[in-house]
Amino acid sequence: CALSTGQGKPCPYKASSATLQKGVEDPYGMWLTFGVCGGRALGVYCIPIVAIRPFLKEGRSRMYRSAAVFLAAGIVLLGVLGAGGDVYRVGPGQEYALVSEVASNLAAGDVVEVTGDITDSFTLDKHGYYNNPITIRGVTKVEGGRIVRPRITLAPTTSARGSRTGIVCYGDWNVLEGLDITGAVGGGAPSHALFYNCSNLVIRNCRFHHNRAAIYSWPGARPGGNITIEFCEFDANGFQNESAAYLYASTPGAKALIQHCFFHDGTGGYFLKSRYPRNVIRYNWFEGQFHSAMKIINEYQAEWVHNLSDNLRPMHSDIVGNVFSQGWSPGPKYDILQLGGEEEAASGTEGDFNIAHNLFIVTRNSASVVRIHGNVDRLNLYNNIFLGYGISGYKVYERGVVWNDPLSKAFRETRGSPDPVIAGADNWICQKATDIPQELEGSIRGTNPVFVDLVNFDFRPAKDSSLAGAGLWPLPKGRIIDLVGEFEPQRCVPADLKPRPRRKAAPPSVGPFEVQR
Repeated sequence: CALSTGQGKPCPYKASSATLQKGVEDPYGMWLTFGVCGGRALGVYCIPIVAIRPFLKEGRSRMYRSAAVFLAAGIVLLGVLGAGGDVYRVGPGQEYALVSEVASNLAAGDVVEVTGDITDSFTLDKHGYYNNPITIRGVTKVEGGRIVRPRITLAPTTSARGSRTGIVCYGDWNVLEGLDITGAVGGGAPSHALFYNCSNLVIRNCRFHHNRAAIYSWPGARPGGNITIEFCEFDANGFQNESAAYLYASTPGAKALIQHCFFHDGTGGYFLKSRYPRNVIRYNWFEGQFHSAMKIINEYQAEWVHNLSDNLRPMHSDIVGNVFSQGWSPGPKYDILQLGGEEEAASGTEGDFNIAHNLFIVTRNSASVVRIHGNVDRLNLYNNIFLGYGISGYKVYERGVVWNDPLSKAFRETRGSPDPVIAGADNWICQKATDIPQELEGSIRGTNPVFVDLVNFDFRPAKDSSLAGAGLWPLPKGRIIDLVGEFEPQRCVPADLKPRPRRKAAPPSVGPFEVQR
């Protein structure tokens, strides 16, 4: 059972009718315990579990102890080889036309292959396990260097979430990959493309477009947990204050990992809004925000949301190696990053924001790159580029609202100050910038960082660039990950789903790209 869960936890099905345990005492007083676990419910197929107690008793021969070890190893190997599941092919001309026709039958290890475009909404409420998830996978192809994914146009649904959500995921260890998901436009259609309240959800190689909200979460009966979003494209999502991705988990230490994604052409809200205790945002490309590119705030302080005894603070974020370009969207294009708090009921993360090796391109006059509201402990800025483009001026940093709720009062009393401790070094900052924290050391001021081709989005430093080899080295550690960039962001989802390695250099270049030899 520990093998099937991958977490070393007691088997949740141990007392079920699918489990048979029988003890038989032999004439020599040796207990032989045989068990048969419930097959697909555990993601394994009929693993015999044998415990021969006397073999491990003190005083028995080494041969018997060795035999027990080999027996145990054989059992584990049998379990690994037995892991697997069924494959359901879904789509036009297949045995099943829709994912919703098979969703209730899924178990750990099962794979649903979507072979063509469908109109559907469905709920995933079954659990997979570590290394044995439930997978909904589109059968993709590459044409003209771009990935073509089967499209799921979301249909009105009567799911547990009512008609607002097209795809609902309550099951842990589920994977969605290779899908084009659209149609959550409200009215008679859903408003949220994907709602999740689960742990260890992976969303990979998907495109979300033309949705009021692409991904949405809110704590319910379950607190939610880790989520990974990688190699995904988000375009034309958002409506008014609804964001492309709104991520929320109320499990202490839960992590949101967003990497190698392309967010562009927002139509409302934020590209990414997160209330996770831990956030890793790395190697993404954000372009054409509507309000702000990203908003990271703390949990909502209300009993009806979750038990307030579950204190998620301090909440930390590492933001490494991204491109943030405000672009020319029709939105008001507020600050690029809004961090900390949102209102008295969410007055601050009380943790650290480590921001390193990013490129910020500001295209709105008087906008701020980083605005902090509420209670934040530390803001660290290393090896970033702050570039104003086509404007007369902008702010690097702005201190926002400070509230007077009980949590804010306690935060100030503990620290002696409501303001974050700011540190950083070796950032390139445009001459047009104002409101530069005086704590930043070794800043490089200039008018042109000298990219290979700014107009065509090639933001690699040219050989004669002041960015080349000018970064701080060694870098301090992040709260969650290393702040040294391992890969470079790409203005697309690569057809081979491979990240682009960043050339290793010490000291490194400033920004998310390394100068090319």
